[in-house]
Amino acid sequence: MCQLPRIQLTNYMQPLSRALKQNRSLKLLRLSGNSLRDTSVLESLAVNEGLEVLDWCGNKLDERGLLILSQSLSQNRTLRSLNIKSNAFSYLHGLDLSTNDTLCHLSHTCRGPEAKQIAFICNLNAAGRRLLRLQDPIPLGLWPLVLARCSSKADVLLYFVQNMSSLWVKQHDH
Repeated sequence: MCQLPRIQLTNYMQPLSRALKQNRSLKLLRLSGNSLRDTSVLESLAVNEGLEVLDWCGNKLDERGLLILSQSLSQNRTLRSLNIKSNAFSYLHGLDLSTNDTLCHLSHTCRGPEAKQIAFICNLNAAGRRLLRLQDPIPLGLWPLVLARCSSKADVLLYFVQNMSSLWVKQHDH
């Protein structure tokens, strides 16, 4: 875990970004409350292979930064939790998580249809959505675990049951 104190980090963002591109061991990074505008750290998430939790709360992330974050998250395969509360954007327009299957928890203060869609995708990811993207059929023994993860959320359960039925047919056709 690495928590940097609330200091002026502007001069350190590029070196931190370069380090994150090579990182495989740092799991949690808290950069909250630093009024950061530099998005190089967010860009580095695209190739980062270790970070699981990023706290970007209380910075100056704007709509342009959200687009950069969205592009990076489409390629990231390790980040599971992201806090972007108290930033400079009002809506989650442009934040597309449709290709990300690892982010399970996104903290923000936005409302509206985008927020609901993002929450739905995070819930799918928490239940194991990446299993549905595998080329080979999912072993039937894993389905009770997946269904148990989404049993309290009817929309997530429905999604998995609908997608599971096609996999069930594939397994029994062989």
